[in-house]
Amino acid sequence: MSIRAEEKKTIVDDLMTNDRHLATALKVLAARDAIVNAVVERFVAALTKRLVATAVSLGPDWELQACDAEGDYLQKEWSIGLKKSSWNDQYYVLIQNARVGPRDFIFGVNNDDELPEGADSGLIQQCLGAKIAVGKRTGWWAWYAPCESKLRHWDDEETLARLCGDELNESVEHIAETLHEVASVAESAIDEEVKRRRT
Repeated sequence: MSIRAEEKKTIVDDLMTNDRHLATALKVLAARDAIVNAVVERFVAALTKRLVATAVSLGPDWELQACDAEGDYLQKEWSIGLKKSSWNDQYYVLIQNARVGPRDFIFGVNNDDELPEGADSGLIQQCLGAKIAVGKRTGWWAWYAPCESKLRHWDDEETLARLCGDELNESVEHIAETLHEVASVAESAIDEEVKRRRT
């Protein structure tokens, strides 16, 4: 959240004239990580509920791939998304932070294990690249792309305001719809890849 210089000055001037307000502001600053974690945790809870509904809309073979943050959204990489039971936990449609902390979010199709170069056919990447966006591929990702800028870093002030304020439902819907689109577009390609990996 950007604050103009004159707004910053007004805030500082006000705090410097009121010891109680200054003490509260300093406590808020000291509690920043706990506040970020709580906002993200609440957002993930709302997203979880929505993704359960998304899984149902995709069909009986779909289910939630639950968040693996274990309540700590700042100190580890974590993800949440969807999976199809017939994929035998080989592929997931996820949103994940690409760095420790709630930052650099990407979405895409994740492999269960890091695959060596050439281990998959590239069909998933081709399918999603043609219908959604040009993405990247690694040993861990059959295809991924960065989240749009307004939802890429969940620990900056503007995004935190979006995740807990009036735009919470809009942000949840956007992520759920994105994962639904990836799942719908990639489903047959992933089915094919799972069959190929079995042989």
